[in-house]
Amino acid sequence: MVEATQLEFERSLFMPNMTVRAMRDSRYKHPANALAELIDNSIDAGARRIEVLVSEEQQVITTRRSWRVGEIAVVDDGSGMDARTLEQALRFGGRGGQGQLNRIGRYGMGLPTASVSQARRVDVWTWQSRGEVLHSYIDLGKVEKGEQTEVPRAKHSELPEEWRDFITQNLTTTQSGTLVVWRNIDRIKVQADTMFRQLESEVGRIYRHFINDGELTIRMARRRGTFEPEDDAFVRPNDPLYLMSDSSTPAPWGESPMFKPVGDVIRYPVRIDEREETVEVKYSIVTQEALGLQAQPPGALPHGQHARGNMGVSVVRENREIVLEDAFVRTGGRGDTPLNRWWGCEIRFNQGCDDLFGVDHNKQMVSILSNAAREVLNSDESTDEILVALDVDEDLETKAIYQIVGDIKNETRNLLNEVKLLFDERGRERQRQNAPKSPASNIQTPSEIAAINLMSLATDDAILQGVERQTRTDKEREKTKPEIRESENKTYLVDELGEPEDEAMQEAKDIVESGIRFVFKHVQLDAYLMFNVRPRGGVLYINLNIIHPFYQFLKDMTDDEVGLESEDPQIRRAAVGVRTLLLAWARMENNIELPEETQQLQDFAGRWGRHAQYVLDRVNHT
Repeated sequence: MVEATQLEFERSLFMPNMTVRAMRDSRYKHPANALAELIDNSIDAGARRIEVLVSEEQQVITTRRSWRVGEIAVVDDGSGMDARTLEQALRFGGRGGQGQLNRIGRYGMGLPTASVSQARRVDVWTWQSRGEVLHSYIDLGKVEKGEQTEVPRAKHSELPEEWRDFITQNLTTTQSGTLVVWRNIDRIKVQADTMFRQLESEVGRIYRHFINDGELTIRMARRRGTFEPEDDAFVRPNDPLYLMSDSSTPAPWGESPMFKPVGDVIRYPVRIDEREETVEVKYSIVTQEALGLQAQPPGALPHGQHARGNMGVSVVRENREIVLEDAFVRTGGRGDTPLNRWWGCEIRFNQGCDDLFGVDHNKQMVSILSNAAREVLNSDESTDEILVALDVDEDLETKAIYQIVGDIKNETRNLLNEVKLLFDERGRERQRQNAPKSPASNIQTPSEIAAINLMSLATDDAILQGVERQTRTDKEREKTKPEIRESENKTYLVDELGEPEDEAMQEAKDIVESGIRFVFKHVQLDAYLMFNVRPRGGVLYINLNIIHPFYQFLKDMTDDEVGLESEDPQIRRAAVGVRTLLLAWARMENNIELPEETQQLQDFAGRWGRHAQYVLDRVNHT
């Protein structure tokens, strides 16, 4: 008998321990994508109310105690599960649904796969009659020890008190529902509040249509230990097309759309396995009002930064976003064009088109669409020429996907040109409305002009008695003709910073005419850089990295951009002081003649930025 059992084990298709380890390596781009699998199950169960709850605990990180994600729960008012369904739901592939129409789930692997990808234990409580709660679980510690080789039988249980107090009371008393809790989380490494806010944004975008249509409410809350929730709010739609009236877009565009539709929805009939399916595509573009007439570029404003995070073509399946495909905002592997943030595009289809688009098992990729997009976007040939080269005369599905991709390529390029025209009009309108003023004030605030005067005084050779020699950029400014400097500055502003050509031309002219030696810009750089320095056309550009905590630290001085417009003189002096230090670094870097020494200094700046990020993260989150 022992030999027969051993033989059966050796012939088993899956070894439980190794299989679960492989499932843990199911890569989710973000914890939100893993949690989305649980929310999908809730929607498939008919839920109208869902809560995502984050419980934090203090952990020792190096030598300091810090708040980190301890447990995460998702609770809903869906139909709940009986004992057999609960046990099947915790099996990998155990809960089928392939034959059900309008179902978000694909293979029945979402609950266990998503859960073990983030945590070492998942517990599920479910009920179909008020007070009749069933419970089961997966515990990886027991699996690894060989103590759990199957899903435990569902047993009657009570909802855990610590979660019952955290969940909205009217959700714990529903006729039916389900509570899923991730415990022993070991794959989420970010600070809890950072993850919470990212989660809110991602969930709002993935389920925006359900929320906007009134079919679903999602509450998110965060607490520390057993204390009252620190954050408690209902998720608002995060719409990358910016056509929804009540959204999470920064004011004033959260209450009214900042984009407008472009044409009608385009419908593509496709035939798949003798079935007729429909793919829908719609477009949007920014309104002139959203670009505004302020001196600051709209891309640097809160709603512009929000739009930057939503660049791409949104792919929506069964009313739920799968991915924000960024291939359409990139060309030949080059960095994205900032103006692409000002248009939107959405592709919508149902589960019948899964194979057409290449939807993967955890609903994070549309591989066939992505591959076709990269091939079409990186080719100078027309879509028809590409199809001829691929020899797909009889493959109607391939023709359909390439036709859709080709049309999107053409339309989004047209939209980008329209955006440039809107910026041109914005520039002309600003020139008409702005009162005459000195050239320097067109691009610098009064405090920045004061800083310019301060630095001109501090670097005057006569005052410093020759201690400070001219930098390479100072020498270049003196020997280069103004028209050449204008051209070089304009080229840098357009090609490297992505500014509209009309505005860049005027800014370059103002810089040269006013004799400005340096300009601060706000851009996105590599994650660990606080800033970088770029000499162009006799000017030092000091580019502040908008995704580094140092930039946020400057913004937190006051409600305005970086403290320079504050009414508090101490805040203004602090902001100018920080910029003075950055400018001192820039001049030091610009003084170096040998390229290898410049590279060493830039490497040091990267390490400096990494240490600054480490310190600021702890200042902000402890």
